[in-house]
Amino acid sequence: MKKIRKIFLFLIVTSFLVMAIYYLKSPIESRLAEINKPKQTYFPDQVDQELWDSIGDSYLQDSTTKNLDPRVAKMKIFLEKKFEIEDFSLYRAGDREDHGKGLAIDLMTYRDKDKGDEIAQYLVKNFDNMGLSYIIWQQKFYMDVRNRYGPADLWNPMEDRGSITANHYDHVHISFKNYENKS
Repeated sequence: MKKIRKIFLFLIVTSFLVMAIYYLKSPIESRLAEINKPKQTYFPDQVDQELWDSIGDSYLQDSTTKNLDPRVAKMKIFLEKKFEIEDFSLYRAGDREDHGKGLAIDLMTYRDKDKGDEIAQYLVKNFDNMGLSYIIWQQKFYMDVRNRYGPADLWNPMEDRGSITANHYDHVHISFKNYENKS
């Protein structure tokens, strides 16, 4: 009889725990979803917000952005208008890194270092709001966390990659966080 009572008590406690986990799971999952939810892209000053809003869904019809993550596609149009950039390097088929995932933009500045500096400063200022992962400009790497090049929130020098383009002297590279894969 004691054995049956212990089994019965075990089943009741187990059932209670399963129900508690089930009912508590929803708020926890909701909170995790909120934490992992992509930040909404917005800009601190009114001029930028108006420009962002004016783009609407036009980026969906832009043939140059068809292989990009929708956030990246809209950001490409935004940066094109804001900085009057004419040339970009976007999606690259076969690239295993961010360009191949539709999560990167190269803003070609060629010999206009001042424009590149202006863009890079703007990107650092709006890093979190834009959902950026990292920036490369003038053979320096910027990321908001410690990385292989050095401390967080600093422009850390990179190794020489052998050319002006590979060292990012003629373009600003930006990569976006991949919220789908949480990376």
